[in-house]
Amino acid sequence: MSKKVIFGLLLVSLLGCLGRDVNVLEFFEVKLPGVDASAELGFIELSGLLEKAIDIQIEEHGFVWAPTVEALENRTEEARWIRLPGAPANVQFDTTVSGFELDRTYYFQAYAEGEGRRAFSAIRSFSLGINLKISRAVYIDNDTAVISASVSGLQQTGINISVSEYGFVLSDSEVFPEYQVNLTTFDNTLNDDGPFEEILTGLDFNKRYYARAYLKPEGLPPFYSDTLSFRMADGWKNGKELSNGLFNASSADLGGKGYVVFGCLEESCVSRSTQLLIYDPEQGEWGTGPPFEGGAVQDRYGAVAFAIGDTLYAGFGVAPTPNGSSTNIQRQISWIAPNGSNTWIELNPERRPPNDVGRRQGAVAFVLKGKAYIGTGKDNDGQALNDFWQFDPDTPPYWKQMPSLPRRTPTATEDKGRFNAVAFTIEDKGYVGSGADIARAFQDFWEFTPPGTSDTSGHWQWHSMCPGSPRFDATAFAIGKKGYFGGGQVFDNSLYLEDFWEFDPSKSGADAWKEASRFRGKGRARAFGFAVNGKGYVGGGTAYVLEENNFFDLKILSDLWIYTPLQLQ
Repeated sequence: MSKKVIFGLLLVSLLGCLGRDVNVLEFFEVKLPGVDASAELGFIELSGLLEKAIDIQIEEHGFVWAPTVEALENRTEEARWIRLPGAPANVQFDTTVSGFELDRTYYFQAYAEGEGRRAFSAIRSFSLGINLKISRAVYIDNDTAVISASVSGLQQTGINISVSEYGFVLSDSEVFPEYQVNLTTFDNTLNDDGPFEEILTGLDFNKRYYARAYLKPEGLPPFYSDTLSFRMADGWKNGKELSNGLFNASSADLGGKGYVVFGCLEESCVSRSTQLLIYDPEQGEWGTGPPFEGGAVQDRYGAVAFAIGDTLYAGFGVAPTPNGSSTNIQRQISWIAPNGSNTWIELNPERRPPNDVGRRQGAVAFVLKGKAYIGTGKDNDGQALNDFWQFDPDTPPYWKQMPSLPRRTPTATEDKGRFNAVAFTIEDKGYVGSGADIARAFQDFWEFTPPGTSDTSGHWQWHSMCPGSPRFDATAFAIGKKGYFGGGQVFDNSLYLEDFWEFDPSKSGADAWKEASRFRGKGRARAFGFAVNGKGYVGGGTAYVLEENNFFDLKILSDLWIYTPLQLQ
């Protein structure tokens, strides 16, 4: 028998043992004709097709998908199997699967397994085509931030997609905030492409926040946008209100508390405050100390207040006369040690301001190295003053004249006075600026270097012009290495200003100034101000308020505002 015949008989015998025509197995195929979005957001409808499987026992069929082609081809752990038992009822089989991100592409295959063989369809990619993007543009104003997002792909042809809940998630610690963490939710449904936004209020100053937009279909986990990171800056918040309106008061900080003394209780200033008011920032409350009883004259306005060591001093200003006149300008100074005797005591005769110092109102005072520097203001004749005096409460001579403060206009430097200016201390220098003289207001700021020895008198140097409007009756304080200045008025009976400026003495010219967060209360003049524990406080004062009759009425204010400065990251 030939070798060909023997080989043919062996092949027939082998095929008989296999029990199935090999050509049938070779043409067992699976296709994936359908990968489509469902009417429900986040669901994908898959449709497989089994071909050339006549008389084949199908043991399992279904789908497999993965977020990358590589994961699908290599069947890694990222690949997800949808296993359906047995054979499909007919050649077509379908299922719906969820858990997909809106704007990501996924890869799918259909498969079937039977008689020891597993067949796969070609790979198909699909994206839901829903794009949820959060804008990088953030509008920040004081403690409020406006964030926005947009969605596209909800209006795809033939797809009825409706989102029942959407909004933003916000966190100050989690880079990827999750649903139900500081959640903002819109009540209406979302079924149109387009933008949406949220106004976030009550945020903390100098804090970084993380936000994501989200969409949450009914019964499904939320879908998120990328993370938006933004940082809040400086700003103002309401503090504890005074029990009554007060303006033209004097203030200073001492021992971690703010002290306010004197001031007017009504517009004519006939009624004045004798109460020592004490603000405790830890408690956020106002308290009271002993009423001012500094000698024969007990109340006044337009005075100065300053603290040296553990002692608060208050003096000068306008006090009443027996006939009720308001032009009785003072030179008297009294002191109180809140943590000591806690009683107002007038300076003893040898420490009182000498006659050369002169009576004055609307003066300024600042403290350097345990000594106070007092100057400017106006006298009984309304003459603007520019003389300056050093007061040393411990070492005679207790009063020593310093160089007079010049003033600078855009065209000239003048040896003339001013009143109702502001002053503050930064490190080892004093700063005085703004104020008025009869018919004009100023915006110049001067730097004072104190005497180096007992036989020198210090000196003034012009620093810069504040870019804001010239003004008087403004408010100022210093925090760390920066000064803060704002409010006031441009001329008598003008509408009051509400801008606020940060002053950096280490820079020169216009670079020394930048606009801080706008004051949030009513624009005002003749307010008090102080700084305690890294925050500034502005309260009281007067403002013109628009009434229903469309007239501006002068109001005496009792509110308190707390300023948190910008801190470097």
